[in-house]
Amino acid sequence: AADVLRPHGLEPEVDRFFDEHGCDTPNFEKHLRLVEDAHVRRKAWEKTQDLRQSLVEGNGWPGFVRELTAIAVSHDCAAPAPIGIVQALADPALLHPLLRLTSGFHNLDEALYGGLMPGGLYVLAGSTSKGKSLLGVNLARRMAEAGVPTLLITLEDPPLQALRKMLAAAAQIPLWAIQSLALTAEQSAAVKMAGASLASLPLALADMAGLEEIEALVEASARRGTRAVILDQMSWIAAPGRDSFERAALLSRRMKELAKRSGAVLVLLCQVNRAGCQREDGPELFDLRDSGTLEQDADGVLLIKSLVDGWPGVLTIDVAKHRHSPSSKIVRFFSWPSQARLAPESAMEP
Repeated sequence: AADVLRPHGLEPEVDRFFDEHGCDTPNFEKHLRLVEDAHVRRKAWEKTQDLRQSLVEGNGWPGFVRELTAIAVSHDCAAPAPIGIVQALADPALLHPLLRLTSGFHNLDEALYGGLMPGGLYVLAGSTSKGKSLLGVNLARRMAEAGVPTLLITLEDPPLQALRKMLAAAAQIPLWAIQSLALTAEQSAAVKMAGASLASLPLALADMAGLEEIEALVEASARRGTRAVILDQMSWIAAPGRDSFERAALLSRRMKELAKRSGAVLVLLCQVNRAGCQREDGPELFDLRDSGTLEQDADGVLLIKSLVDGWPGVLTIDVAKHRHSPSSKIVRFFSWPSQARLAPESAMEP
């Protein structure tokens, strides 16, 4: 807290604040942002008054403008103002259709009534080894193939392993053949063609695990045009908290704020609790691990209900929550786990 506020000339008595208020970490971080934000706005207001006086006295203004611009750019703290109802009703965007991003799977887009909402947090949850990472990697590849600039933050697998899965899926060859380099001439040609195709996609990979690092990366990527972020997975994110519940609540709220602030679709993969893993008909919303705040904060929750083996197998998900359309829709994909590949059930691939 002191490190954040000290550049603004503030020296908070952090220990006394905790003693007096007895607040938990998320609430204190919120208080910290409010204090910093208010201080920066006050500095901007003071500069504005100086500028006004300087203009009255005829002393010129370029230096003040530069200082004011520096404050605004470095802190992104334009003072919010309420929007009047007349102004809101006159906004041309009011009656425009809400633009959504394709998931790369037409059947999932249909279940979401057009796709994923920009600035929305979507939770993809399931039991261990039930296809979360499989679906996450395929979402990243297919969204990029559809022209959506996408960032895949893979914490469970190294980025190169995620890339191998994408190569296997695009080339439609076994992942183990790429990992062991035991490729036939035909497979080598398919991998080369798949690599050229992937190289042309608006797709980036990262593996940083710190919460602040992830927030900085997502915001910087969004400024450069990234529209979708797939984060695999929540349990690997390094975040503060006295216990798993407090940590999960903090992550849930910060991920929601990050999606809203960046304007990108944020798909967060997470594990369900032990009861959800053992449920015969698959997990439910209340099985999200450690915190009910995920269910509350998410714009959409996709629950992996089952992964049936076969060639192809079938991966079934339930759109258990969607803030922007009716929910409780079942979506199925054909799956080829050995090739790390999924396809919509209604569009069977060879």
